[in-house]
Amino acid sequence: MSDIFSDLLTSMFAVAGWDLNKSHQFVMKLQETHELRLENLRDMTEDEIADLIVKSGFDRGSKVLDIMTTRVHSLATHLSESNFSELNGYLASKEIPRVEFILKDINGVGPKVIENFLLLRGIVA
Repeated sequence: MSDIFSDLLTSMFAVAGWDLNKSHQFVMKLQETHELRLENLRDMTEDEIADLIVKSGFDRGSKVLDIMTTRVHSLATHLSESNFSELNGYLASKEIPRVEFILKDINGVGPKVIENFLLLRGIVA
């Protein structure tokens, strides 16, 4: 099973017009090529994040790139060490409302992203 961060990114890119498989392949390339990790993203500007996304092959136009960059930046800034740990615990115990509560303030995370994320984590809501 992938890590939580990879699954969140995959779920976010999947609602940008890609299916989960294509999104997963892109996120794996993004992480392998640029050693992208949550802790690295926290220190990056949106312009730096956009550059990494483009260098990894995301070519969906500037408007979609801007939207996805904002969402990835929001993910990085909203998930602190403590609530990331909480999220992990809630996933393990399948406490879906608590998972949703932690993720709800991340720009671009709505019902479809959460559904995809839970599916990738092996949890059927």
